Amino acid sequence: MADSTPPFSINDVLENIKKTTEAIAGFVQTVAGWVREKKWVELICLILSTMILAWLSRAAIANFLGEQNSRWFLWICLVAGIMFIAAVVVAVFVKPSLSNAAQNPVERQAIKGLLSFTATDAEIFSKLQRHQDIRNCLRILNNANFRLGILWGESGCGKTSFLQAGLIPQLESEQGIYIQFTDKDPLITVKKTLNKELKLNLSGEEIEQLDLIAVLNQSIATVQKPLILFFDQFEQFFVHYQSADARRPLIDALNNWYGNEEIAVKILMSFRSDLFYQQHELQQVLGYSLDSKNSIKLKKFSVEQATKVLEEIAKAEDIEFERRDIETFVEQELVDRGKDKSDEPISPVDIQILSLVISDQKTTEIRKFDKDALNKIGRFEGLLYQYLEGLLTLREQSTTSAQKEAVMKLLLELIDSNGLTRAGAFTLAQLQDKLKPIGAKDIQDAVRWLEQERLIMPLQQEDETAYQLAHERMIPAVLKLSGKILPKADKANELLNKQVKIWIDSHQNPRYLLGWRELWLIEQQKSYLMWGDRQKQKEKLIHKSKQRIYRNFGIIGFIAVLGMGIWGWLNYTILGQLTQIRRQLTNASEQINNPGYQGAAISAFAKDQNFAQALKLANKITESSDKASALSAIAETYSKLNNQQKAAELLQSALDSANKIPESNFKASALSAIAEVYSKFNQQKAADLLKSALNSANKITDSSYKAYALRAITEAIGKLNNQQKAAELLQSALDSANQITESYSKVDALSAIAEAYSKLNNQQKAAELLQSALDSANKITKSNFKASALSAIAAAIGKLNNEQKADELLQSTLDSANKITDSIYKASAISAIAKAYSKLNNQQKAAELLQSALDSANKITDSNYKTLALRPIAAAIGKLNNQQKAAELLQSALDSANKIPESIFNADNLSDIAAAIGKLNNQQKAAELLQSVLDSANKITDSSNKASTLRAIAEAYSKLNNQQKAAELLQTALDSANKITNSTFKADALSAIAEAEANLKNWGQALKVVEGCKQYKDCEVDSLARVLTIHAEQQRPQLKEETTEE
Repeated sequence: MADSTPPFSINDVLENIKKTTEAIAGFVQTVAGWVREKKWVELICLILSTMILAWLSRAAIANFLGEQNSRWFLWICLVAGIMFIAAVVVAVFVKPSLSNAAQNPVERQAIKGLLSFTATDAEIFSKLQRHQDIRNCLRILNNANFRLGILWGESGCGKTSFLQAGLIPQLESEQGIYIQFTDKDPLITVKKTLNKELKLNLSGEEIEQLDLIAVLNQSIATVQKPLILFFDQFEQFFVHYQSADARRPLIDALNNWYGNEEIAVKILMSFRSDLFYQQHELQQVLGYSLDSKNSIKLKKFSVEQATKVLEEIAKAEDIEFERRDIETFVEQELVDRGKDKSDEPISPVDIQILSLVISDQKTTEIRKFDKDALNKIGRFEGLLYQYLEGLLTLREQSTTSAQKEAVMKLLLELIDSNGLTRAGAFTLAQLQDKLKPIGAKDIQDAVRWLEQERLIMPLQQEDETAYQLAHERMIPAVLKLSGKILPKADKANELLNKQVKIWIDSHQNPRYLLGWRELWLIEQQKSYLMWGDRQKQKEKLIHKSKQRIYRNFGIIGFIAVLGMGIWGWLNYTILGQLTQIRRQLTNASEQINNPGYQGAAISAFAKDQNFAQALKLANKITESSDKASALSAIAETYSKLNNQQKAAELLQSALDSANKIPESNFKASALSAIAEVYSKFNQQKAADLLKSALNSANKITDSSYKAYALRAITEAIGKLNNQQKAAELLQSALDSANQITESYSKVDALSAIAEAYSKLNNQQKAAELLQSALDSANKITKSNFKASALSAIAAAIGKLNNEQKADELLQSTLDSANKITDSIYKASAISAIAKAYSKLNNQQKAAELLQSALDSANKITDSNYKTLALRPIAAAIGKLNNQQKAAELLQSALDSANKIPESIFNADNLSDIAAAIGKLNNQQKAAELLQSVLDSANKITDSSNKASTLRAIAEAYSKLNNQQKAAELLQTALDSANKITNSTFKADALSAIAEAEANLKNWGQALKVVEGCKQYKDCEVDSLARVLTIHAEQQRPQLKEETTEE
């Protein structure tokens, strides 16, 4: 039996090794490309698939090799893996070049692909079925009457090859000059070409200055024969110079030449048939007509001609040729059945592409012009597209997709997508500049590879090389292929084509303009847009879309800037912060029903001169007494602002409300307040109201309420300017006071009446009343009431202008105070007496008494009582004019306060001591004392007490003009206040801190404090009202409340 095993062949082994190596190298380049382009998904999947494959194969490998040998196999795999990784690392850093063949490809005579035949190819070209066309054209050119003609034909029919390899080499009596038109200046191009080809030795300056006629004459003189200028691709002149003004210089020069028949120059211009109409402008200016003697149509090939051309190419390239197979293929595949019926059906470019594809086949079985080879290649339809795609796919195996994209972008740069013509010829430097940010090296590699593959052709321009597309027939295939390689560009073109159609069909409705995402995509791919015959509409659509986006962004930007400006104005300007305070107070005050806080808001609005809001809020109050108080407050503000008429109207309304009050004590107080305001501009009215108030007070049976009402009435009487009337009213008040049987209340009333007499300069009467009050006080048995009564008497005595009488009365008061056995009340009374001595400028006596009061306070063991004793002492010390003595006493008071262990009691003392320190004129000493108070305050653990104390210390620092320290302490106080859990205590603390911030004019910080009050509407209103009131009083000091120092 014969052995059927095929013989061993070393060539097959080498071929398999080569294929395996190429496959591994391609895979390494692919992985390297993933690394360079950061395609992490692909890399992770590669690692995962390797691990899965290794895991699934482990058992099979162990069974096949055995347990012992499989270990060696694993080591071999590890080494192979390391070598693979090393290869990938090298491939990543050693970027592959697109050109891996020789920089100067071997020139083939018969197969040019997309390039043109030149004069050196005249011999082979004469065999490629153009001999009859050449003879006909030469006959026309040699006609004595011929001066200007046009050679035209479809793109790809071979016009450039026909001129260079067909006509020019056949000229005998005339000198043919081939001039190719690009995007460069056409007139300069003509003169430079003549200068170069005929060696005229003209300088660059001379070329610029000399007109065309002069250069032509010099050219004729140089060669001593007539010239025929072949203007190839003359449609480029119209494509790149689209305005009449831009075309004018060349057309005028040609017109001058055409009008001078003595110049022995003929011109043959070549046009693409689809752009042939462009010559009409030239025809109108020069005045020539076209007929069979100067209009030459270069047709494509018939089936027979195409078959013969392919046969000649096969002979020249030594390729097997089966005529019958090829003729059938040509008729079936190459015939263009949709084109002009007057033309032949087969394009020379298609023949060249087919020849190029077959000649480039690697195996002899396919590198043939026969049926089998053609069947393996496939249908010719889209062969140019397939050819380009095949070239790029082949390169992609050894390069990155980015480099492949660089090639495609470079090709697109050489295309004028609007006219579907060449964009011109560009040097390497120009292409590198146009295609930024693609690297210069990548562009250089792309140019080299495209030149090698004959997809672009070099043109020598003076001392540098420019590159243009090899043939315009490539353009449709390149544009189609760009959609695959550059999907975003394809998407942009599809989007623009679709949107412009919708926009036009809707009569340019703005609704169908491009959105910002669509416009962004189009702008990013603008270099690769296919404008087509709707360029103007597309440009207008893009322009209108940009306008709308710019307008919308402008509006949004304006709103954003305005919003930020308003936000910044509200939060970082005083006026803005105050606007927030006013707005928040308006909103919050309308949401509460507490008359007390409503009154505070009303007063604040009135002082801020927002009388409309003040009245609106006042009219919401239903309780007569509260409404009367509110209206009185508004009226008082009007009065202080000298608007007496408005004040009178409001006071009348307040009076109407007051007269409706059933309770005598409230009615008396309301009438007194109204009378006090009236006293500033209507004395008679004020007196009448005070009389009514006294009548109401006389109806009060409760001694304490009656005393309270009489004090309010007498304070108002004391402000009357009509002393006679005031004296009469005071006498009536005194009569009422004498009817009070309860000693403490009687003392309170008599003290107030005595103060009023003192203001009326009736010092004798005041002294008598104070003596009477003192007699009543001595009848009081309870220490606390007696101490309060003596304090009130001492305060009234301090206001007497008769120092001698005052001193006598204070001494009597002091004697009574010394009889009090309870230390806490004794200290309180002595403090009040000391304060009175201070007002009478008897500082030494005041200091002695305060020291005595301190001694009494120090004897108190109970912390609460001791606190109650120390607080009035601290306040009294603050009134001393003797700064040194005051500082010593404050230090003693602080020492006493620090001995109180409970922070809840100590906090009040520290606050009062801080307030007293703030009144010292010796800033250095005051600062030292405040630091001691602060040290003590920092030891307080209760948040509420700590916040209150720190606020008081901050206010003291503010009075010492240390605003920074005050602000820091208020921030610390705010932090403590925010920790308070009891809502009432927290609200009180926040309101006080907000008021302190307002005193520092820190309006923004005050708003921040109020934020903590948002959940407590009463607190929010109280805080905002305090802040707004302080601002109003700072702006208009006359609005400040008149305070009576106790």
